[in-house]
Amino acid sequence: SGTFAGGMNAALTDSAGVAMLGVFTANAVAGSYTVTASVTGVATPANFSLTNLAGAAANITATTGTPQSAVINTAFATPLQATVTDSLNNPLSGVTVTFTAPASGVSGTFAGGVNTATTNAQGIATAPAFTANSTVGGSYTVTASASGVAAQANFSLTNLSAAGNIALVQHRNIDASTATSNSLAFATNTTTGSFIAVCIRGGGSSSQVFTVTDSSGNTYRQAFKRGLVNTVETFGIYYAENIIGGPDTIHVSQSVNASLRFIILEYSGVATSNSLDGTPATAEGSNASPNSGNLTTTANGDLLLSAVITKNIAVFTAQNGFTIEEAVQASPNTRLVAEDQLQSAAGTVAASASIPTSDNWGAGLAAFRSISGSVAPISVSVSPGSSFLPSAYGTQAFAATVSNDFLNRGVNWSLSDTTKSASANIAVTQGVLTVVVSPKRAAVTQALSPSQFAANVYNDPQSLGVTWEVDGNNGGTSASGTISATGLYTPGTQLGAHTVTAVSNANASVSGSALIAVTDLTGVYTHHNDNARTGQNLQEYGLTPSTVNSASFGQLFSCPVDGNIYAQPLWVADLNFAGTTRNVVFIATEHDSVYAFDADSSSCVQLWKTSFLSSGVTTLTPADVASNNDIYPEIGITSTPIIDPATNTLYVVPKTRETVGTVNGQACSTSTPCYVHRLHALNLFTGAEKFGGPVAITAANFNSQKHLQRPALLLANNTLYLAFGSHGDQCPYQGWVMGYNPSTLAQIFTKALSNPTSCNQGAIWLSGGGPSADANGNVYVVTANGLYDGNLNFGDTVAKLSPTGALLDWFTPFNQATLAANDVDLGSSAVLILPDSVGSTAHPHLAVTMGKTAVVYLLDQANLGKFNPSVSNDVQEVIPVPPMNTTMDDGGNYVGPAYWNGNIYVTGQNYPLSQFQISTGVISTPQTATSSNTFPPRGGAPVVSANGATAGIVWIIDYTGFQNNTAAILYAYDATNVGTLLYSSPANGSGAAGNGVKFTVPTVANSKVYVGGQLSFTVFGLLPN
Repeated sequence: SGTFAGGMNAALTDSAGVAMLGVFTANAVAGSYTVTASVTGVATPANFSLTNLAGAAANITATTGTPQSAVINTAFATPLQATVTDSLNNPLSGVTVTFTAPASGVSGTFAGGVNTATTNAQGIATAPAFTANSTVGGSYTVTASASGVAAQANFSLTNLSAAGNIALVQHRNIDASTATSNSLAFATNTTTGSFIAVCIRGGGSSSQVFTVTDSSGNTYRQAFKRGLVNTVETFGIYYAENIIGGPDTIHVSQSVNASLRFIILEYSGVATSNSLDGTPATAEGSNASPNSGNLTTTANGDLLLSAVITKNIAVFTAQNGFTIEEAVQASPNTRLVAEDQLQSAAGTVAASASIPTSDNWGAGLAAFRSISGSVAPISVSVSPGSSFLPSAYGTQAFAATVSNDFLNRGVNWSLSDTTKSASANIAVTQGVLTVVVSPKRAAVTQALSPSQFAANVYNDPQSLGVTWEVDGNNGGTSASGTISATGLYTPGTQLGAHTVTAVSNANASVSGSALIAVTDLTGVYTHHNDNARTGQNLQEYGLTPSTVNSASFGQLFSCPVDGNIYAQPLWVADLNFAGTTRNVVFIATEHDSVYAFDADSSSCVQLWKTSFLSSGVTTLTPADVASNNDIYPEIGITSTPIIDPATNTLYVVPKTRETVGTVNGQACSTSTPCYVHRLHALNLFTGAEKFGGPVAITAANFNSQKHLQRPALLLANNTLYLAFGSHGDQCPYQGWVMGYNPSTLAQIFTKALSNPTSCNQGAIWLSGGGPSADANGNVYVVTANGLYDGNLNFGDTVAKLSPTGALLDWFTPFNQATLAANDVDLGSSAVLILPDSVGSTAHPHLAVTMGKTAVVYLLDQANLGKFNPSVSNDVQEVIPVPPMNTTMDDGGNYVGPAYWNGNIYVTGQNYPLSQFQISTGVISTPQTATSSNTFPPRGGAPVVSANGATAGIVWIIDYTGFQNNTAAILYAYDATNVGTLLYSSPANGSGAAGNGVKFTVPTVANSKVYVGGQLSFTVFGLLPN
């Protein structure tokens, strides 16, 4: 930019209508920009395009490549780069930089004899590859100079000699989840005399006792162990010298049952006894730069081995010459890394790493002596050393033997032909021209920031690069989206999947391509996607039956939270946070917290968190609800919140135990705690309270301690609907529906579906499903076991309420008394409002519900049928897996069915996912398809993603893990035939979901699937590469 003389930036027009200002002076920053001239009342300003030019070259600095070392006759690993700027530090392009090495003695040579390079747009000049000569020594200086710049940039280099080195033979890792022990076998046989190291991270205690053994009977010693008080974790390194070789399985145990992760590594060349050199260094801290602290070694050629841990998942980058050999879990979900390097000369050293954001960490470093007591440089020998081929034909195979290649980097082959005679002909066949695009798969919303693609071109000798296309059009179009010459894709107006292609400029028949899906989905604002509770997202374009498989779909990342997640994750597109547009996932926990996370960030970027706890205000425990452990270990937010996109408000109902203050006229104390449900309205951007909230939930004869706000919230008819059940069958309780004004949080009505002055049961819990609303705004709920008299008490009943809470109609099965007596709730499932397209002339408006009865009830919205003691007055009944259940209190169906494209999807306890077709008011029987697997305790809750009426996928979670603290399993089926399983997540390891929580529902949005679990949520999606 620049400044106007005297700070004056306004002027009057003269008689000719011309306004002029004094001198405008460019500031110190080079670049192009626009100065505008505007007049009040004129919509369009006048624009002046100005450019501040950089000055003459004034500075040159070494950017990368110093200091470093290389073995004699090998190339230095890091290119020598110098940056040229003007006197104001603006980078200069097009400047020739000359790199100069010593003319004799210890030095090196530049590739091709070329020692000049030209700066790019960032002012950086990269020298040709520099190779150490055959003279050992250093350090020595290579200089970089530019015309007109007095000073030079200096690079400090060292040429190393050769000797036998310690070498890394093999390594593996395991995430043992929560356990007291686990085992891991090496992939290949170990070698007698080798050295094994084990890096361990144990959670749950800062005083873990580790024990390491193996199947070969080797003896393990502790190099170091440290407990981290702030993170309640322990980590350490253990080792075995001069091992017995052969098949070997390492067994690690810890004293406290908690998360266990460890890494095993085999090295050759380590001293066979007394290998530990010096006193290991350990440290802990809380920042983004883990560092072990200093360790002083006494011998040359030591193996330096470090273990670094973090409390939360992170992306680790090794520092100070270390190399990360193993990470548990794989990046970006890592909490433990093992990194190593060889120390050429004895002295003081520290291990360090970097992580993107501050976190609690522990770092430790141990040094182990080598047999040789030195570091040998890498050497390469080629066999045969010479060869003769007849003119015009014949081939010769060469083999390279690499010594002391600690990182196993191998060799690059090249050909020099300085001694060829006239009779020798050498033909060099170039490798195949190949273009690979990264990422291979991506997904964006229309309004989100552009997506960057990169093209890696192999065997392009002239470096001609690529031309970018979208759907076969150079540069793309306004419909399919545009792509720049550098691969930056900007979505267009056309929704769906698009193909981004990089076409080789050297050969147009060679290209690489990638998929990008563009969606206009604005949000998943409520449980099961909509007020009809269909569970369908019809705006999904990236997840299709052809892309959802283990090769292209899997776990992307997981994020920790402070409690178990019973509520379905909610998702909103394109929210602007401090100038950055983000997709956001909202998570509610049983620890009475609501989180807003960047929905696409593997770094788990937390945008805000609101907790409803404070001093004297806690969550409940089972002891507060007569030891009922349906929800364990704490009770906080159990229902799914709801989002109003019109006002950017999230509504949520936490439950708290309070020993301070006054609630509804009751003084709260330790001896007489208050149990409270409150309705909160939170700002989507900040998590702050809105509309004067929160308000305590109250009604005549409503006992907040005994009631559980389990069903998801509903927003319809400008009313927030809240429904309540019980903790088990602990009296007194009833089934309640309450209405609140979303703008003022004032209570509009309360409705009890059983006598509120007694305990006739009839809870509304729906396994977490929500009240439904039809096209006329009528609200549907289902009650559980309880008394039915058709007057004040409506146990095991589908109730249809007016928008203001009046009972309009109901359906009660003929065998209600038997169901109530055996705790076989009709109310374990929500009502699904079907589209009118599947109705008939006699029954144009239909709905379905299920229950523990294991029956699918098809109902007429206009005439639910009430109660008939002889036969149920419904439209149709279907039993997916006969017979009907009338005796088991944990059988049947839960949460609710899903609908898509004329299909109803249901499952239940111990039977498969079933697909029924419905048309003209009739559910066709039997099922058109079933899954090959069954769903154990409490069934599952299906949802569907699709591109309108095509590419449907049924998603469902097997949450058996809630019983034994094992991983939830995410399943995906072809929605046109659920007998076709597309994907199932692993039961353990780095690709698994978190431990299961019952009745969880997956959320599918923008080609990702969000799965709630115990203390974390997991995100699955298209694998980028």
